[in-house]
Amino acid sequence: MRDLFVVEYLKDLNATQAAIRAGYSRKTARQAGARLLSNVDIARLIDEAKRERQEKLKIDAEWVLRQAIRLYDRCMGKDKQFFPRSAAQALELIGKNVVVKAFQQPINQTINNINLSLAEDLNAGRERARKAKESVH
Repeated sequence: MRDLFVVEYLKDLNATQAAIRAGYSRKTARQAGARLLSNVDIARLIDEAKRERQEKLKIDAEWVLRQAIRLYDRCMGKDKQFFPRSAAQALELIGKNVVVKAFQQPINQTINNINLSLAEDLNAGRERARKAKESVH
């Protein structure tokens, strides 16, 4: 049953559903799934299967980054539609994968000879929102 659990778990990475599909009771599937995932031998089998699948599909960090860039380009309107939330998610993934420290370096802005960091702008916006919320109550 544990080998079947591994096969089923790899389908959607959902331990509860994998336990049910592997034949465990629906009532105890959540606990069984958690217990099976914490088993060292099963964790090893899952890692090996994931690694084999990754090699077979030739998916690596470079592939993921290329796909994120393509997704970002599409979300930015190359197909006459704009999906800002999806574009932001793709851009976040790209930023986490490249060594530009896009989310670690402060961004500075100069307005009317006044240098404001992005963090200061965000804090000022939060303060305005807090005050507006207080004035409503």
